[in-house]
Amino acid sequence: MAQESMGTTSKIPAKPDTAYRPDMSLEELSSEKPPETFASKRTDNITVAMLFHKITGQSPDFSNWASQSIPYKNADPTEKNMVMSQVMDKLKTKFALMGYDEPVHVESYITLRQFRPEAGGFFVNEFKNDTYFTYSFDDENYAVIPTDIMDYEFIKLSPEKMEEMAQHITNKNQLFMRLSLTPLNGDASEKTRLNNGFENWLMAARVMDIELWSPKDKTLLWRSNEDFYSQKNKLLNLYR
Repeated sequence: MAQESMGTTSKIPAKPDTAYRPDMSLEELSSEKPPETFASKRTDNITVAMLFHKITGQSPDFSNWASQSIPYKNADPTEKNMVMSQVMDKLKTKFALMGYDEPVHVESYITLRQFRPEAGGFFVNEFKNDTYFTYSFDDENYAVIPTDIMDYEFIKLSPEKMEEMAQHITNKNQLFMRLSLTPLNGDASEKTRLNNGFENWLMAARVMDIELWSPKDKTLLWRSNEDFYSQKNKLLNLYR
């Protein structure tokens, strides 16, 4: 606990409470990572529209896009030209800096099917051959199609991890998922009608990562691409 003297708060940070762990060495304790807590990374509609234009070699109508922005719509009539210019500059900068492999993050609840610790895994009810994710912007509809989603229909886990995860599942047998997709290509030649009732521009993608989060305490329970993130964090630490 931080000490106080003569009404002045000590600059020494409070020591965090830690449980005594006699079963672990000092090295093991120091290498433990704090639990990750959830912060949304959900990809919005305009980013998907921009990404589709990027990978199909098209230039967005920045003026039209800027005119639909909330800052422009809410601007005082005397300031609309200035706001239009500012929003267009931001859109152009974002588009210029956007990579062709910009990830699309989908966040939603998933239903676990045949979840039994002794089964060594479970099926994700929402992962099907015709799974796709739709986005709408500027009166256009886009469908992001994960071409390898069926490779992840069954998630294999150790019995220990299954038992740990069981404590976080909702009454509807659900967990919260972040699915990260890497775009592969897009078809700008024609739209395709899907069962969402719209004509869609199609963008193929592959699964980069799947994260499962606890709906109860918002902590990360499992990540499919843990090795990738471990290497990424090591690289980031080199530059800190």
